[in-house]
Amino acid sequence: DGEVYLPHLVSVLDQSSGVVLGQVQVEHKSSEIAAFTTLLDSLDLSDVLVTADALHTHRGHADYLHARGGHYLMTIKANQPRLLARIRALPWTDIGVAARERARGHGRVESRTISVVSLHPCPDLGGEYFPHAAQAIKLVRRRRPLRPGGRWKTVTVY
Repeated sequence: DGEVYLPHLVSVLDQSSGVVLGQVQVEHKSSEIAAFTTLLDSLDLSDVLVTADALHTHRGHADYLHARGGHYLMTIKANQPRLLARIRALPWTDIGVAARERARGHGRVESRTISVVSLHPCPDLGGEYFPHAAQAIKLVRRRRPLRPGGRWKTVTVY
């Protein structure tokens, strides 16, 4: 058909050393979701924290990591609308801020706050949030360019 397809790769990286521990190619017209377990199957996940973006926030991935002795930190976005709504509805104001950081540099001023709540017992009495989840985290980042007229931009991540 004349189209050129560049390889789409998914990697696992040791965040402390920066070393790539494994990499697999995603099949053409497939997705990273299927590559997740293929990539991790050859690694010892005992007591390892696996971080993944919202694309990998799937119950099957959580069950897989738990069965392999691993832990996870996954981002919740609109691809999990009911879970996102429940997490947003938690009483974050009552929970309070666990830590706050302010910084200035690279032409901007930035502040970050983090709030953390245990999911055991379930804070909204609605049953399990996500398989094997122990805590929910809310990270709020506010950033403003230092140039005159720069406006604050706020990003909230769960």
